[in-house]
Amino acid sequence: LRVCKPGAVLQARDVGVLIERGVMPA
Repeated sequence: LRVCKPGAVLQARDVGVLIERGVMPA
């Protein structure tokens, strides 16, 4: 997987954590 935007990866990870915590609707 080639990443062009490191920031997007960090954001996606944070969103994943929020979803796991049930903060955001999946």
